[in-house]
Amino acid sequence: MIRVNVCSTLLAIIALFYSQLSNAQQIDTRVDRTTLPIDEAVTLQVTVAQDMASNALDTRPLLKDFVVGRTQVRQSSQSFNGRASVFTQFTTVLFPRRIGEITIPSLNLGTLQTQPISLRVTKADQTAAQDIFIRVEADQNQVYVQQQVTLTAKLYIATQVQRGGLQPPEMEGAEITVIGDQKEYTEELNGKRYSVIEYQFAVTPLNSGEFELRGPTFNAEVVVPGSAGSGLFRSTRKVYKSSAPVPITVLPVPQGFNGQWLPSEFVSLDESWSVPLESLKVGEPVTRTLKLSAVGVSQQQLPEINSSYPPQINAYPEASVTSAGAADGNMISQRTRAVTLIPSQAGLTVLPEVQVSWFNTQTQQMENAVLPARSITIQPADTSAPPPPTVPAVSTPKPDPDVQSEATLTKPVEWYWRPAVAYAIAGAFLLGWIATLMLLLKRHKTPAVTEVSQQSAAPGLSTLETRLHTALVKNNATQASQLIGDYLALLLNRPNQPLATSLQQISDKRLSQLISELFAVKYGQSSGQGWQGGALASQLKALRKSRREKRPPEALPRLYPD
Repeated sequence: MIRVNVCSTLLAIIALFYSQLSNAQQIDTRVDRTTLPIDEAVTLQVTVAQDMASNALDTRPLLKDFVVGRTQVRQSSQSFNGRASVFTQFTTVLFPRRIGEITIPSLNLGTLQTQPISLRVTKADQTAAQDIFIRVEADQNQVYVQQQVTLTAKLYIATQVQRGGLQPPEMEGAEITVIGDQKEYTEELNGKRYSVIEYQFAVTPLNSGEFELRGPTFNAEVVVPGSAGSGLFRSTRKVYKSSAPVPITVLPVPQGFNGQWLPSEFVSLDESWSVPLESLKVGEPVTRTLKLSAVGVSQQQLPEINSSYPPQINAYPEASVTSAGAADGNMISQRTRAVTLIPSQAGLTVLPEVQVSWFNTQTQQMENAVLPARSITIQPADTSAPPPPTVPAVSTPKPDPDVQSEATLTKPVEWYWRPAVAYAIAGAFLLGWIATLMLLLKRHKTPAVTEVSQQSAAPGLSTLETRLHTALVKNNATQASQLIGDYLALLLNRPNQPLATSLQQISDKRLSQLISELFAVKYGQSSGQGWQGGALASQLKALRKSRREKRPPEALPRLYPD
């Protein structure tokens, strides 16, 4: 029994030895160096004597101690003694996260595994005059969750770069965006002149805790000094540069806070009107624009601007619009919301205050951005038509009776009162009258083009009723909203009367509600799809019927008028 156990153990050891030997023959793992400063990278290269998929190398175990770059995959084949062999090579760049002894752990490649490799990471050499390096600076190291950190990164270059690219900063659980445009200038350090490219980034942490903010990474191909050739044919070497990580402490939302969290240094709330408030009238739409501005937050963090209005004003808010910009190294975001207001009743009314709560990161206190309540006076609708222009009367002086009689006695008989001339003039008038009568008869048979054109320019009640009914049946909210005001004004025999005045005279709550729904489609957020005009058409039909029933019968003319 003991002999069998000993044999089994020997066989297991032999099998393990051959498996490791086979694994070593099929996979090769190497790095370009084992000692490096914290601001530089090490290149890891894994070669497998198999045809492997491009995502076969699992780099997740590296994320604990390294910032992992993009993995490049290349395949090649070799032929020896008539036998073809396929090789797959994985190459990735690793930036260490800390100083000290760090181990590249064993990585899985299907059924194969790489061998672990030990590295020694040292501090960045700040005294030596390097050809390329990066310096970063954060405006603050302790912030609240969703509070912006401004990271300034400067790339110093004192050598010839053939190709290069910059990768943005990295931080776990944070949103990072570029602020403004890059700046380029020159600077002399340690007796060496550098070309400096400066970038600014807005870093918004989404979770609380302790984090490391790593600056941008610069990878380039640098021309080797003294190499032969010229231009693109000179020898180059790859360079990977980064900066030491910056520790960031992210505080949670203070206890007891209620509402939407908006941490900022400054928040303002403003408004503008399309017309002066003194000119507000019943039935005339006006646009009120509300604007919320905040410093150091993204546009996605801005809350909605909620406003309420008294019952004398119908409000139709539009969809809000957000935007973002940069100023003095800070992100400035804005949310704008337009509201169309249609007053329905004249008199004094009060617009309630509009309020947005936010957390002041400078004073560590809750504050409110407020538009105070204001009183406005709504003028009644202008129902009177403008008076027709007055024509000045021409005054004729009264003649003196004495002078008149004297002129009549002394005035000679005019030539057109002589008998022969009078007969000729009478005949001419007769011929003209006959010609005029014939023209009138001919015109009666021909349609009057002028009257038709006048009807087209100013349609009557029946024409408007037909057009409005067609728009309601076709559920055309835009056309119906354009016709409803003129139609009700003509129905009341008050042309050019505002819609609000017509609704007050009709005094039909159901009709007013349906027309408000119609204008909500016109001025609101919806595009008119799904609106049905059948209910409004039925209500207008009932209105016409009730007006016909209430109309008194026309009196017959008297048989014997005075």
